[in-house]
Amino acid sequence: MKEGKNYPLLNVFWTILVVFLWVIWFWILITVFIGIFRSPDLSGWAKALWFPFVLCILCRSNTRLSG
Repeated sequence: MKEGKNYPLLNVFWTILVVFLWVIWFWILITVFIGIFRSPDLSGWAKALWFPFVLCILCRSNTRLSG
């Protein structure tokens, strides 16, 4: 029996939604980091401190949303 017949259509839609949300999450992550590093008013040390702070906040929000 083929594996495709055991995977309902609703599961296909949920899989597409989850993949789309992961892509959006990475897009937001990259956009925020680009904004931090392109900011001319922040010094190098401020950018270095913002990087782990924002990374921890985004990762924590991601784990909180996933379960």
